Amino acid sequence: MILFKAFKHEDIFEDKFGSSLADLFKFYQDVKKCKDKISGSEEIFYLGFREFIRLRKSNSNSPEFIMQSTKRSMRIVLSKRINELSTDLGFLATIASISPYIGLFGTVYGIMNTFISLGGGTNHASLTMMAPGIAEALVATGIGLFTAIPAMMAYNYFSTQVSKLENSYSIFLEEFYSILYRLVMLAQEQ
Repeated sequence: MILFKAFKHEDIFEDKFGSSLADLFKFYQDVKKCKDKISGSEEIFYLGFREFIRLRKSNSNSPEFIMQSTKRSMRIVLSKRINELSTDLGFLATIASISPYIGLFGTVYGIMNTFISLGGGTNHASLTMMAPGIAEALVATGIGLFTAIPAMMAYNYFSTQVSKLENSYSIFLEEFYSILYRLVMLAQEQ
């Protein structure tokens, strides 16, 4: 659900941003009004532009410093958002990786019980005697796989979605950085 909202929010922001390039200062003021509800590229824009404005006022003679600091602040936001989006992925990866081993442990335990029950003084083993223990072992294996396979599929799906969002945020960051760089260079020429 969080990823779905993030993709939807990203699409809406891209449309707004694209139509607001003529007046970034006005767009910044509009975003500032709802700054508690922003995320993703919108947050990268807001915090990056806020840093850009602040540094331009105090360091107008140092465009490189302005741009480096602005980019650093945008990268920090990007990293925080990606960390938030991928928080639960480790849990899925853990389930996917340990479930087969838990199933294997159950398999070994079931087979051991079968052999222990056969060692109780019986001279011959029959399928009837071995079937319950082997059935337990197979059920344990099945449960392990039944848990691991969907968890691995979910992990792969969600990690791919997080990577797509990270790529989208990074592309926006670079495009916005280029716009800000042009603004700084134009100010230097004047």
